[in-house]
Amino acid sequence: MELNLVATCTFGLESVLKREIQQLGYTITGTENGRVKFSSDELAVARANLFLRTADRIHIILKEFRADDFDLLFEGVKSVEWENFIGDNGRILVKGRSKNSKIHSVPVAQSMTKKAIIERLLQKTDKKEIIENGTLYPVEIELDNDIARLTMDTSGEPLFKRGYREETGEAPIKETLAAGLILLSDWNGSEPLIDPFCGSGTIPIEAAMIKKRMAPGLNRHFLSMKWNFLDKKIWNLAVEEALSMIISGEEISIYGYDKDPDVIMKAERNSISAEVDDIVSFKNVEINLLKLKSDYGVIVTNPPYGVRIGEKSELDDLLFRLSDIVGKKNHWSTNIITDLPSFEEKFGLAAHKKKLYNGNIKCYYYSYSNN
Repeated sequence: MELNLVATCTFGLESVLKREIQQLGYTITGTENGRVKFSSDELAVARANLFLRTADRIHIILKEFRADDFDLLFEGVKSVEWENFIGDNGRILVKGRSKNSKIHSVPVAQSMTKKAIIERLLQKTDKKEIIENGTLYPVEIELDNDIARLTMDTSGEPLFKRGYREETGEAPIKETLAAGLILLSDWNGSEPLIDPFCGSGTIPIEAAMIKKRMAPGLNRHFLSMKWNFLDKKIWNLAVEEALSMIISGEEISIYGYDKDPDVIMKAERNSISAEVDDIVSFKNVEINLLKLKSDYGVIVTNPPYGVRIGEKSELDDLLFRLSDIVGKKNHWSTNIITDLPSFEEKFGLAAHKKKLYNGNIKCYYYSYSNN
């Protein structure tokens, strides 16, 4: 079965996600803000959910069509062969969005979409009533400049929920963003990686999973595993592929430090849950006591934000200390995500700067190299 898929992501990570999809062997058909479209077979549903580190969700694109009035919307939705996708007693949950479109009422668009799906199913299945008490089928109707796009969410829970993070710190970074920060850095896996403000350990753990070539979705389930129109064999094939790729850890080369001993304990437990505790180490060390022992390496970090968990003056002190530490090493690169507007005034002009969003907070990712 040939499918058109779209992977969504945090704004700013589109280029990273695009590269990941291409590395899986799929053809990119389009890139928009926060999403990358690609063509594939049904095995890609399983592989994309299992392997993509920076994707938030994987959707099947069912149809795109013009819908500048309700009649066109209804008939466009109804023309989709829903009977081939939605199983018996399937629960149909419709969500919607509208931007710059004549149909601007999202609740009405959702209602019309659901009505059209039910009418199609009644006609094609010869049923007198559609009972919805079975497997969930999340449908999204998106209207953008009067063009409607119908998709189904194959992931269920968002993909940042890897299944290993049992405990978090005060302001955790999402796993998908953490992976994106690492993939945007110049870390090649063979040199030390340090996060001096590691919190519950998300950045070091994601780095360790990348180094061990562990698929991020191995420890969780996906909603579309229950869908009958997808061959169940695709999941077994994808899992077998993922397991065959894992390499054993050689030695500890990834380090997370934090001033809070309780959050370090959480990080240690999370690393055990993720099965990467053989190559990652967490220690209760304040930034003022941190020393870079290796002559070369990479720092990737998400320091406490003034608007999140720390005061601006405190952050200034932390950054000054980090700058002093890194400045004494000629072969360390530093990568920092922060919302601090005057960051470069305090830390120096970055070699690269990229706008990203950490949750709803607009940030910039600054990269420095002393090589």
